[in-house]
Order: sequence, then structure tokens, then C-alpha cells
Amino acid sequence: MKHLLIALTTAATLALSGCGFTPMHATTGGQATFSDVALDVGAGKTEQDRAAGFAFAQHMRARIGDSSAPAYTLVVTPQIQRTGLGLTAQDRATRFDRRFIANWQLRDAKTDLLIARGRSEDTTTFTGDRDPYRLASNDDQSMRRITRVVADEVLAEVALAIQDARVKP
Repeated sequence: MKHLLIALTTAATLALSGCGFTPMHATTGGQATFSDVALDVGAGKTEQDRAAGFAFAQHMRARIGDSSAPAYTLVVTPQIQRTGLGLTAQDRATRFDRRFIANWQLRDAKTDLLIARGRSEDTTTFTGDRDPYRLASNDDQSMRRITRVVADEVLAEVALAIQDARVKP
């Protein structure tokens, strides 16, 4: 049974390699997809944008690391918004929506030629607690959660853009 499983796995691998299939995160020419990418996160317009941009950059660097000789530069402009929902009679919000938008551009590091651009965004909701410390904690947790989600979305789109750029002559 074990030999049959090994034979089937080998046959499937050969069949997939024969059709030109390569996994999105597979190494090509000795380099992984994100090892060629340098990250440049803009400051944004507000203090909240800067805080969200910092959290976003942390998530991105945790995923892709820092490149010593990048072929691409990923330029990201962060924007975050907070909207109060469910007002009480005292005009206090009981819930908040946190929306994070990341406009990004993938550029050739040597020529600054635009390779791809996009926009990723998501929204999360958190409780507007009466206690200011819990409100600040909920707000911070929602920002970290949403920047992580948008960072993953950007990475997926950038991986496809890099793959397309490598395929094109």
C-alpha cells in the first residue's frame, strides 16, 4: 500500500510539472516570490492613518521579510476610518465600524516602471465600551485585526502580479 501511494504521488507530480503548473509560492530560479519585494508604506494623512500604516507594515514584514536586493518595490498608501453606530440617548456610540483601505502599486525597483496597482479594503466592527480603556483596547485590536486581513489580501494580489510579470517577456 505504501509503495502504491508513493507511485501515485510521483505520477501526479510528474503530470503537474509536465503541464507547466508551478505553485504560486514556489521558488523560481532560486528565488521565492516575495524575496524580491521591498516595502514602502506611506505615512497617510492623519495620525490614525500612520498608526494603521505601521501595523500594516509590521504584518507585511512578518510575512515577506526585508529584501537586501529587491527587484520590485511595493508602495502602499494606508487610510483608516472609524464610524460610530447605534447611538444611545446620550449620543454615545455603542458600536464602531473600522474600515481600512490600502492603495498599492508594484513598481520595478530599478526603472520605477509601474507593474501593477490595486486597492484592498475591509471593514470590522467592535464594541464601543463606556470604559475608555476598554474602548481604546477594542479600537486597537480591531485595527490590528483589519490591517492583518488587508495585508494578506495585498500579498495575494501582489503574488499574482509578480507571477504575471515573470511570465511576460
